[in-house]
Amino acid sequence: MVTAKDASGNRLFTSDDFLSASQISGFFSRLSAKKILYDEVKQKATNVFQIAADEVRIDELTNVPVQEL
Repeated sequence: MVTAKDASGNRLFTSDDFLSASQISGFFSRLSAKKILYDEVKQKATNVFQIAADEVRIDELTNVPVQEL
């Protein structure tokens, strides 16, 4: 990519267009951290919804005997 040229032989990229190794490493580090955070939030949300569904089910089951009385 450093030596990429167009049909007329001009360079496609200048030195300002290239990223350093530390810039690339930092990008993937932040990307990984965001994914881990997203997975944690998603897991917590799933747990909250499961707890809410369980509470609704418990309410339904406890109301059945009361209605039969």
